[in-house]
Amino acid sequence: MKLVVFGIVSLLVQGGGLATFIVVSRMSIADEGKPAIIAVTGLAVCALLWEGVRRSSGVLSGCMMPALLALGYLVAFHLVGLLGFPGLLSDAREGSIYYLLDVLQGMGVLFVFYGMATALFFALNRGFRRIRLHSEWRAQ
Repeated sequence: MKLVVFGIVSLLVQGGGLATFIVVSRMSIADEGKPAIIAVTGLAVCALLWEGVRRSSGVLSGCMMPALLALGYLVAFHLVGLLGFPGLLSDAREGSIYYLLDVLQGMGVLFVFYGMATALFFALNRGFRRIRLHSEWRAQ
């Protein structure tokens, strides 16, 4: 999967999940809807990351995936705030250094989380390939 496509799809998935979460949280089904939106968005990000790992061409693209996912969430958060939910950016209007530090801290946490998931998916993918190659070798 090309990194540009991966980045755009991650932005759309995470932004759509965030916007849907905000809309559902204002409805009467918020108690049931919010966990469902979180689960569906999480599964979509996992599926996207799995496809990215399966189709990655090397270590560089594998290292870029967590960074693109974290950056995609940051951009999605700010786009959703600009386009329809200005309450998300209430801290940014002050121009405080604390907002920048909070954003960097959130990006760091997301990068580490997505990095661990990418490493896990790389290990699983490599293990599945070895099992498949070993079973094909035995069949011959």
